[in-house]
Amino acid sequence: AVMKAAADAGVPVIEDAAQHASATVAHRPTGSFGDVSVLSFGRGKGTTSGRGGALLVRNDFVTIPQLPASPVARALAIASASWMLGRPWIYGIPASIPALHLGETVYHEAGEPTAMARDAAALLDRTLTGMSGAAIARRANAVVLRDVADQSRHIAAVHPVAGGNPGYLRFPILLRGDRHDEPALGIAAGYPNSLSSEKESLECMVASKEPLHGAQELARRLVTLPTHHMLKNQDISKLSTWLRSA
Repeated sequence: AVMKAAADAGVPVIEDAAQHASATVAHRPTGSFGDVSVLSFGRGKGTTSGRGGALLVRNDFVTIPQLPASPVARALAIASASWMLGRPWIYGIPASIPALHLGETVYHEAGEPTAMARDAAALLDRTLTGMSGAAIARRANAVVLRDVADQSRHIAAVHPVAGGNPGYLRFPILLRGDRHDEPALGIAAGYPNSLSSEKESLECMVASKEPLHGAQELARRLVTLPTHHMLKNQDISKLSTWLRSA
């Protein structure tokens, strides 16, 4: 529907599929809809190379120049740290380090684009082979968490749109009461603030006098739980216990 409305208006669509994680809509993979689609291969993504991303162009909306090589090769170190800190029994350590700014919205000045570093490209090639298996594990964990959340009077599980099959990088819920996180279990707020409350984004937004109730509601109530393949049965059990008591 978005693509049709944009085409009728002669407006190109930039699709943000940074967290696509093998998700599909109407049996089409996310990242395949827009005139231009943006993918991310950063840490925490379903398909990771430690850093970097990709721009998929389907028409002459934008011309991709020959990009210079990346001057720094840090992808392997970043991916290794994420792999180590992603284990459930160690969640509390990175959450207790303020310098990591976990759970915050952090803006970085844009730099000139470069080609993907060789170590990142090699790591991505390896990651792609395990992408389907990782997605299957995430979806299986999400089904368990969703069944528990659906039985709670204090939580509303977020269900996919009709025809959608999420990749479930994380499992989203809406708390009916006050928000409370549990870093030791990897449970964290979705967004600290709505975009309309972030001063860095105000210059890019269309001014509106209407209150953005939906965005504020998400910032207040949205919480996400881990789903990744390194979760064990005991971890799912702890998350389920939290959901019943939240």
